[in-house]
Amino acid sequence: MRKLILPLVLIAPLPVLAQEAQDDRGYLEALLEDSLSSPGAQVDITGFKGALSSTATIEKLTIADADGIWITLDTLSLDWNRGALLRGDLQVNELSAGTITFDRLPLPAETTPPTAEAPGFALPELPVSVHLGKLSVGKATLGPALLGEELTLSLDGSAELVSGAGSAALSVRRLDVTESALEFAASYTNETKQLSLNLDLHEPAGGIVATQLALPGTPAIDLTVKGDGPIEDFAADLTLATDGQDRLRGNLALTAKPRDDSPEAVSDLVFAAELGGDLAPLFAPDYRAFFGPDIRLKADGKRLAEGDLHLDALTLNADALSLQGTARIAADGWPDLLHLDGQIRPQRGDSVLLPLSGPATRLRGADIALNYDAAQGDGWQLVARLDGLERPDMRLASARVTGAGRLQRGDGTSLGQVNGQIELSALGIGLDDPQLQAAVGPELRGKLDFDWAENAPLSLTGIELSGADYKASGDLSIAGLTDGMNIRLAPDLRVSAQDLSRFSAIAGRDLGGSAGVGVKGDLRPLAGSFNLTIDGDTRDLALSQPQVDPLLAGQGTLHLIARRDADGSAIDDLRIATDHAEITGTAQMRTGAGSAEISTRIADLARVIDGIGGAAMADIRADLSDGQWQIDANAIGPGGANIAAQGTAAEDASTMNIGITGTAPLALANRILRPQQLSGLARIDLRLDGAPSLAALSGEISSSGARLALPTQRLALEDISGAIRLNGGSATVDMSAGVSSGGRVTLSGPVSLSPGYSADLTADLAAIHLTDPTLYDTTLDGRIGVSGPLTGGARISGTVTLGETELRVPSTSGPSYADLPGLKHRNEPAEVRQVRSWAGLIETSGNGSSGPSYGLDLTIRAPARIFVRGRGLDAELGGGLRLLGSTDSVVPQGRFDLIRGRLDILGKRLTLTEGLIQLQGAFDPYIRFAADTEADDTSVTIAIDGPASSPGLNFTSSPDLPQDEILALVLFGHGMSSISPLQALRLGAAIRTLAGGGSGGLTGGLRRGLALDDLDLSTSEEGAAQARIGKYISDNIYTEVTVDTAGESQINLNLQISPSLTARGRMSSDGETGLGVFFEKDY
Repeated sequence: MRKLILPLVLIAPLPVLAQEAQDDRGYLEALLEDSLSSPGAQVDITGFKGALSSTATIEKLTIADADGIWITLDTLSLDWNRGALLRGDLQVNELSAGTITFDRLPLPAETTPPTAEAPGFALPELPVSVHLGKLSVGKATLGPALLGEELTLSLDGSAELVSGAGSAALSVRRLDVTESALEFAASYTNETKQLSLNLDLHEPAGGIVATQLALPGTPAIDLTVKGDGPIEDFAADLTLATDGQDRLRGNLALTAKPRDDSPEAVSDLVFAAELGGDLAPLFAPDYRAFFGPDIRLKADGKRLAEGDLHLDALTLNADALSLQGTARIAADGWPDLLHLDGQIRPQRGDSVLLPLSGPATRLRGADIALNYDAAQGDGWQLVARLDGLERPDMRLASARVTGAGRLQRGDGTSLGQVNGQIELSALGIGLDDPQLQAAVGPELRGKLDFDWAENAPLSLTGIELSGADYKASGDLSIAGLTDGMNIRLAPDLRVSAQDLSRFSAIAGRDLGGSAGVGVKGDLRPLAGSFNLTIDGDTRDLALSQPQVDPLLAGQGTLHLIARRDADGSAIDDLRIATDHAEITGTAQMRTGAGSAEISTRIADLARVIDGIGGAAMADIRADLSDGQWQIDANAIGPGGANIAAQGTAAEDASTMNIGITGTAPLALANRILRPQQLSGLARIDLRLDGAPSLAALSGEISSSGARLALPTQRLALEDISGAIRLNGGSATVDMSAGVSSGGRVTLSGPVSLSPGYSADLTADLAAIHLTDPTLYDTTLDGRIGVSGPLTGGARISGTVTLGETELRVPSTSGPSYADLPGLKHRNEPAEVRQVRSWAGLIETSGNGSSGPSYGLDLTIRAPARIFVRGRGLDAELGGGLRLLGSTDSVVPQGRFDLIRGRLDILGKRLTLTEGLIQLQGAFDPYIRFAADTEADDTSVTIAIDGPASSPGLNFTSSPDLPQDEILALVLFGHGMSSISPLQALRLGAAIRTLAGGGSGGLTGGLRRGLALDDLDLSTSEEGAAQARIGKYISDNIYTEVTVDTAGESQINLNLQISPSLTARGRMSSDGETGLGVFFEKDY
């Protein structure tokens, strides 16, 4: 408000004010705004009235800085005596404001450093006297940005400044809290040098002062400061109480002391200050051990008439803290004497809690000593030490800082020079963050030399900071510290690390090798300019990037020259080189224009791409003009790889129009597909038009003659041909491939390129032959569809028909191999481990993601010709399956049931009475086969059931008999006690066959050799030897011929009309015939 009065005084006599009142709002408001505004403070006035009257009003006044309005004053009123101004007397009867809203503090203004001379204290001499009878603000609101909560206050006061004599009074009361008040009154007269000071603050519990100071319990506060007397013999007392209890008392005494008794003697101003009391209750209880029951501060000294300041004694004592010091500062600010000694020592226990914000910090002890005395020479010394620093996140066993050098006064007006050497050490570093601990290590040591003089840069030389196996060293010059902070840095620094693996945890990836980087040049941080040369070297650098690490092996170098100045930014030279690759480039940038060139050379792509050997190179050039980049890029590699890209891009890369053409080896995808291997070439003809995204791509990617090896499935997709066409944010797939084991598969349909990648794909399977030599052999035909998001949630549906299928119940004969328990590979080369991983010989954690889940609705049809053979079994089944649920949880329905079959045990052929194949959630099917027979009035059932890869064998009988008794009864007609040694051998052979130790026998070998579906050698009811052979002569016609040694023969035909309807016919050599139609249905 004081700033508002003086402009009003200046504009009052202007003749222009004689105009009509309606002219107030133009010229006068603009004049006031210009007079009150300053750099960094914009004043806006609304509703100014009454410039020619004794009462002037302003409806609204705001002051703003670069961040906006920070204070708003409403309903301003000035009641003053215009006539008194002609006598040189500014008399304001009342200056008031209805409301003031103080949202925040203004941005700091630029300040001018103080002069070296001390001018002394005096009130300003104004050309007019100032009388402010009443200052009144009905409501002032302080925003939360100021003190953390909103406050509402009222202010009342007065002020007077006449001929070097002044007085002021201010009363502040909170409107939102009762019994909260601040009373202030002060006066001073230049002629008598009489100073009067009276400050009284009262605040109830929970007040703003206690809250801002975070005092425990936010107690009520009473603070008084009272002093009265001439400035040369002045005394003031201070008292501070909380909740009615005295906490701190102190006094300040100022006394003028003549240097001699003569009337003309020069006087020095002697001061003595002392504060003391029990401040411990004002701190958190944990800190009271540090402060103790009595804190005392004493300072004695004098200010010489010439402006020198002598601090003869300074002491600060608390329970755990002791500080003593003296100082002498010349009028120009240069020290003549500095002496400081301080200690922190716990009075109880091994350590003390320091009163610091943030995490609790404990210390066993600390010392500091600083000494300089110009009378003894220009040398200074510093020693600081601490022991046993502990925080929740770190520990430090000890740290030490030492320094020594020279402090030299300059000649004339020169301030002088200071230089020296500083050394530091930190031992026993312990950090709770294991990543940071691994990087920093257990200790740090460092040192540097410094030298500074007026009008010269601060020079830091011999810089060294080292840890276990890393180091930073060099020199740094800092200029411009006294030139308006126009700082200029000239570094010549180098950082090196012998083992980068220590930084792996903090980098979030495994690092390896060693590296060193040097920086030399100059920087101007405030101007944003620099001219730097960076040189580095590496050895066996590793970044855990399989596509990059092989190129970084061996020796590597980095060289970069970069600058930024008024003409723009530039990379004058860039070169990154290793034994296997090289990158070079240059760039220039200025507003609206620029260019860049970069070239890459790789000696052998086989180091990063499986199956592609030979050199590769890429060149990119980009030129900026008229807000667009013109891009021209080419890449050439082995095996016919050649990619070119030309087009334009917006300056901010928000839009692009680039054509991409050429050929690329499909082996580029092998690192993602492992252990699968893709080979061949892809032809590319694409255009990126619009904002960079898949939706902006159009064109075609095609291939012919490609091959995908699937080692886990023991097959490959060959002669892969077709294209993927992109347009409008979607891709249309049209691909086909032959299967190495027989058959062909085609894939077609659209795929959205937006997140989720929704698809509607169809796969057609044509006579695909699949085999596992130990388990199955089959042929597939059908159509499978995939619809929905490929990232998860798509549905897989369709029908697959099985051709002739043989399911082999595996034999356990022959050697078997398994991992040796406890076997470990020591010093295993990375290449060997990678191969074992691809082969599935290394167990991986099961905690990873199982991949996306897809819904299932697959039908598998096989009306007949599913043969199960092995362990004496020879059976044919038919039926169907439906797979529902999801790929995470398959729900199978249906099964394959027995059509015909037998169980062969040592020439004993038992007709199967039960047989089925069923999925039960796994793709190793469950099988069950059973044969019933009668032997010696005993009913016997022989069953083979369990997973097809390892079924179990069970014998049951009625009445109940042991397993070996049952088998002996079936084979020989009597129990174990009656069999001969030869029969015992045959019994063991039978058990071996049924348990999986056989090889299929002679008939199995003949059947396979003659390409029959069934072959059986047995005896007829008359005892003649007979042979039965069976063969499917078409998909639904099965023929069976039986011939015996007596010359009798018979032929049977089965015609499968539908899955549930079969026609059967029979004709024998004796003329017997038969014909029937059979209806069968599973329930």
